Amino acid sequence: MKPITLKMTAFGPYKTCEEIHFDTLHQYGLFAITGKTGAGKTTIFDAICFALYGSASGEDRNDQTMLRSDFADDTIPTRVELVFELRGKQYRIVRQPGHIKAGQKTVTGKEFLFVEMTADGEVPLTKRAIVSEIDAKIIELIGLSKAQFSQIVMLPQGEFRKLLTSDSKNKEAILQQLFTTERFDLVAQHVKERCQQLNKEREGFEVQLQQQVKTLKKNLPHSEAIQQLEALNIFRIERALQQEVQFLQALQQQAEQQYEDAVAEEQKINEQLQQQRQQNAELQAQQQRKEKYEQYEQQLTQIATLKQQLKMAQQAQQIKPFVTHKTRAEEAHKMAQQHVQMAMQKQAEQQQYQKELQTQEQKINTRKAAYEQIEKRLLQYQQWLPIMEKITAQQQLLQTQQQQLQAMIVQRDEAKKQYEHYTEALQQAQQQLAQLEEQEDHTNYELSLRDLEQQQKLINQQQQCRQQLKEVTEQIAQVTIVKQQMTAHVAQVKQRFLHYEAAQIANHLHDGDECPVCGHTVNIALMPLAQDVVSITEYEEAQAQYEAIHHKLTTLQVKQDQLNEQLAEYQQSIEVAEDIESDIAYVTQQLAQQETHKGLKKQQQQKITQCQTAWQAQQANYQNLMIKAQQLEGEKQTIEGQLTVYQQQVPSHVTLTSIQTELQQGEAQLQQWHQEVKAFNEQKERVEQASIRAEENVKHQQQVQDMTATQYDVAKQELQQMLQKHNLSITAYEQALTSEEDIKAWQTTITTFDEARSFLAKQIAEADQQLQGVTYAPIEPIEMALQNQQQVKSSCYEQLHHVKQAVNLCEQSLLDLQAVHKEMAHIETKYQAAKHLDDMLRGQGDNTKKLSFERYVQMYYFDQIIEAANLRLQHLANQQYRLLRSDKLARHNAQSGLTIDVYDVYTDQIRDVKTLSGGEKFNASLSLALGMADVIQQFKGNIQIDMMFIDEGFGSLDDASLTKAIDTLIELQQSGRTIGVISHVEELKNAMPAILQVQKNAEGSSTTQIIIK
Repeated sequence: MKPITLKMTAFGPYKTCEEIHFDTLHQYGLFAITGKTGAGKTTIFDAICFALYGSASGEDRNDQTMLRSDFADDTIPTRVELVFELRGKQYRIVRQPGHIKAGQKTVTGKEFLFVEMTADGEVPLTKRAIVSEIDAKIIELIGLSKAQFSQIVMLPQGEFRKLLTSDSKNKEAILQQLFTTERFDLVAQHVKERCQQLNKEREGFEVQLQQQVKTLKKNLPHSEAIQQLEALNIFRIERALQQEVQFLQALQQQAEQQYEDAVAEEQKINEQLQQQRQQNAELQAQQQRKEKYEQYEQQLTQIATLKQQLKMAQQAQQIKPFVTHKTRAEEAHKMAQQHVQMAMQKQAEQQQYQKELQTQEQKINTRKAAYEQIEKRLLQYQQWLPIMEKITAQQQLLQTQQQQLQAMIVQRDEAKKQYEHYTEALQQAQQQLAQLEEQEDHTNYELSLRDLEQQQKLINQQQQCRQQLKEVTEQIAQVTIVKQQMTAHVAQVKQRFLHYEAAQIANHLHDGDECPVCGHTVNIALMPLAQDVVSITEYEEAQAQYEAIHHKLTTLQVKQDQLNEQLAEYQQSIEVAEDIESDIAYVTQQLAQQETHKGLKKQQQQKITQCQTAWQAQQANYQNLMIKAQQLEGEKQTIEGQLTVYQQQVPSHVTLTSIQTELQQGEAQLQQWHQEVKAFNEQKERVEQASIRAEENVKHQQQVQDMTATQYDVAKQELQQMLQKHNLSITAYEQALTSEEDIKAWQTTITTFDEARSFLAKQIAEADQQLQGVTYAPIEPIEMALQNQQQVKSSCYEQLHHVKQAVNLCEQSLLDLQAVHKEMAHIETKYQAAKHLDDMLRGQGDNTKKLSFERYVQMYYFDQIIEAANLRLQHLANQQYRLLRSDKLARHNAQSGLTIDVYDVYTDQIRDVKTLSGGEKFNASLSLALGMADVIQQFKGNIQIDMMFIDEGFGSLDDASLTKAIDTLIELQQSGRTIGVISHVEELKNAMPAILQVQKNAEGSSTTQIIIK
């Protein structure tokens, strides 16, 4: 990820919109960010991190409300816009969180945007412009969370030393964020939950076992073996259940035999009852059959009458078709007579229509001559119409030509006046131009003004240089005094430090020992005592302060010499001038007058050019109008000649309007006449055709009438013959006529009656033979005996069922108990395995290292980081130090494994990293941070980091360490990264080819400036 431009508005100390072009700095590789304390250097890091992740780079600045500028106007929203490049593509992200304006209660002005910048425009990268989707897309695109970004790309002020000096617990949180190791803790949590679940299942089986024992005691209250169970001994419970099953099975056999005997006796009584019931039912059914046969005998007279009616109805059905045929023939004959009358009436109507048409034809022939005269008159008018149209067109054209000629004459006169006007104006303009050329001043005032302004600029620079020289001289005097004081202070601190070091050496020596410094024999009495503790750090700080003052004094003295040289150069370059400002004012005034005169002259020349153009245009226009007027006059005379020729071809009283009117009226009359003649002819033809059809229809209907009369006579004869055959009159036929449904119903009734009477008589004869000797007997005593036996059977069955339930309960309980026993053993095995794994993953039990699963994985990543860090630390520390991961257990057996020790090659000892000096800690922290960046990129191959920011820490280094730190940064830069460093160290700033200067103005807000050396 490589930032291109950053825009900060109302953000931190930046009051308005502040824009930083990082693309200018990328070509130099290294740059320093400098400025006074509180100017807003770290705010630049915060803005980049806020644009990408919505929060500042440091943990103490994560509150978004703290990021709004206190200097910004209430109407200006807090806004950060970052354009960055990643894998050859450019992206733009905007975060405007909004704020509560004065007089309002809610936040307004929110805006969030994330787009890709392409040649065709900006393409949104999220479906919705909301924070959650933008945050997820940023992490997906860059491949780093905010915590990882802060450790790899931005090393915030005071943040990146935490990994070096913090305890294992703090390092665990850092590594968890960087390498997302919480998933390994989730594995341990899952195992713990599984262990707890298995333990609950164990307890559940014990509760289930207790419940089973209670159920057995409740359901088997008469079992002594079951009631005596007290302890939850699964083997004793099984033995008790087996004994109870054997006892109950013997009872079951006895109960089954008793139940079978009761069932056999019940079946015997039931058979006797069923036999008596059947005999009684058969005697009762025979009596009912005889009563029903008597009813059939009483219905014989009615059935005979019904048979006679059926015979006559069947004869009527045979005569019915002849009656129907005679009725239809009669109706057809009457219908034919009606059709003959209607046809003759239609024929008379058509004859009347023919007489009317003959009268109408005579009237049409009378009007035909008048319409022939109209046709002749229309033919004459059609010959005159085109001539009159030409006459009218020529008259209109002649009128138009006369109007154009009059207008052309007016335009010609007006053009002549304009031509004379522009001629006079051109002469006056040429005279005025000649006067201006005589008054023109040709002196070169511009050259004189440039010389005077150059002299004025040199004088102003000379005055500034004198003021700077005065300030530098005063600063030299002040710094000289401070240097004298620092010289004395350094000498005093050095003396105290040497005295303290000698005392420290003396503490480890005894009388007679050889001094490791000078080689003399030691005399403890003469040894100095350490009265004042002075560390090497205090001495180095005092020495550094002296060197800084000395460097500052040298710089001021060099600047003083440069200012003196500049003053000498200004003195030689400036010419003597008594009142240069008056001279500049006079030359400026003359130059202005000269410019004004040139402007007037230019205006007059433009006026002459315009007059000449207008004069030429009017002259051409006048000549053109003269030619057009002559052409129009000639065209007019031609039109008048043609008009005279056309007027001689038609009578004088005829007009175009009268011809058009006569033609319209005549054509309408002729069209109406033709339509009437056509309609008459069509009607005449229809009437003639209708008359022919009417005559033919009369003949046809008369033939049909004759045929139906013959058919009617035949039908009457056939009907009379059928009536004589069945010896019936027409009245008797009508009375006997019945529907086919009734006939079928009578037939069915007669057949059913005969069959039922015959079948019933047969049943009575057969039953009399079978029931000889059988008498009726009561069944109540047999039913009472059956009820008593059923009660005995039910009692036996209940006893057998109770015993079976007890047997099934014991057998099922025994099976359930064995299943529970098996499950308990299985769960116990799984629980012990899970408990052992849970102890191992949480650093308990047999885990002698007291390491959790997540801590063990973090140790692997931490070893990789330390190994990468040592590659840089050996260079920065002159091969003296090497970082080691400590395996020492923490107090109270707390988890450890992530603390750092340092191995000192010079002393061959391992000690706590916190014992390092300030500069050594910075080198170690920087190496550890860079090593972490290398490892994270190694494990996240899709990450591309093209820029790194480091905030503070270089001030604690001596010259040699600072040089090596700069060399390390240069190595990083040579790998393709751009490195930005915040530092107040002058040597570091001087080593940078470019500087991003943050300037704090008087009111408190800040601005930025890029300085290229």
